[in-house]
Amino acid sequence: MIGCLFAFLAGSVVLNVFKEELPDERESCLGAFLQGGVVQAALLLALRPVARPDLNQIRPRPVANLEHH
Repeated sequence: MIGCLFAFLAGSVVLNVFKEELPDERESCLGAFLQGGVVQAALLLALRPVARPDLNQIRPRPVANLEHH
């Protein structure tokens, strides 16, 4: 119950900030938005790990037998 109330409060704060801080439709610039999205996507692609290990080729190490015979 507390989580739902916290989520509602956080959502209302975010919506109020968007309403006050974002420019009106006439003052916005679609080109700048698209340019920012392209730059962000390029940065994410450039900074991702280049080589990922194939998990099927990784074999677990054998565990020592701890049983005493």
